[in-house]
Amino acid sequence: MLITLGLFSVGIYGTYHIKVAFDPILMLPEKSYLRQYSRTFDAHFSTKGWDATIYTGESEYTEDVYEKIDKMSTLFEESLEKEGYITGNLHSISPDGVHTVAMVYG
Repeated sequence: MLITLGLFSVGIYGTYHIKVAFDPILMLPEKSYLRQYSRTFDAHFSTKGWDATIYTGESEYTEDVYEKIDKMSTLFEESLEKEGYITGNLHSISPDGVHTVAMVYG
């Protein structure tokens, strides 16, 4: 009776801990074009990545500096529109803010 209960317990434990995962790529033949494409895509065009925050230190408040910041902001916004390059949100100083700060400090 103890052996039966022991085996039953091990069976329940094993059934509870079965991991089920389905990857359709594994169903493809090893040398298929689609499987090679999937590997290449995952290696070179991964959508996985890291969040990044860019901070700047002290700066001279001149119109030239803020024109460069505005240009960089525009490039980032264009990259956001192209899917796959940059994902998420971009928070930058607005063009009106650039001119206001330049007038006050410059």
